[in-house]
Amino acid sequence: MLRFLENGLLSSKTRVLVTNDVKHLRHVDVIFVLRQGRIAERGTYEELLASDGAFADFLKNYDSSRKKSKQIRTRRISEIRNERIKKKQKRSFARQISESHATARTFSR
Repeated sequence: MLRFLENGLLSSKTRVLVTNDVKHLRHVDVIFVLRQGRIAERGTYEELLASDGAFADFLKNYDSSRKKSKQIRTRRISEIRNERIKKKQKRSFARQISESHATARTFSR
């Protein structure tokens, strides 16, 4: 999305980007942080991160919650995968038992 803004018809114009998508913030020239309707901080991504203010706190919390969400998703995927493996092993074991009973019946006749 931002590539279009950098190279498009508005490339030489001032644009205001209002977003809650953190990944875009690294690519803008100036970030204004609003708190209770007023500008609380202003600067580049790096400046605001280094200032250790509200923006930096937000990013730390955001990053932490993303990591936790990813860990939960990874754990759940692993659990689902393990459940599938167990079901597959049970079916395979049941098939082996069934085949061994069928073989035993053939020999007993």
